[in-house]
This record gives sequence, structure tokens and C-alpha cells, in this order.
Amino acid sequence: MTTQGVGTAYYVAPEILEGFGYNKSVDIWAMGLILDELIHGTPFFNGKSEEEVHYKIKVENYQIRNKEY
Repeated sequence: MTTQGVGTAYYVAPEILEGFGYNKSVDIWAMGLILDELIHGTPFFNGKSEEEVHYKIKVENYQIRNKEY
């Protein structure tokens, strides 16, 4: 498991933000958010700053969105 923090704020997993390190579940989390964004056209966790996006990732529960185009 590694602990280096790289990547895009929109797709970072809660485990990384909490300092637990990196494993394959982090990649699966990011892939799921990217697929969600491809379907809906907007990031699931969105904000005006990187800090706001990270806060939402840590606090909000992920729920599958309806297919709204």
C-alpha cells in the first residue's frame, strides 16, 4: 500500500483524504465517479474549490443518480 497523494480532486477516494493509503479500492472509486460523470455530464462531487470538493467527498454519502440528461 502506498501513501503518495496524486490525482484530481473530483475523483479522490475518502480513504486517501483520511490518510489510510492507496490500494485497488481507490482505483475502483475513481472509475465509478468517472463513469458517473460520463453518464451525467457533471462531476458527482462538485465545488468552487478543491477543499470544498474534498469536504463533500468525506461527508456526503454517494447515492446513484437518476439518468438525467
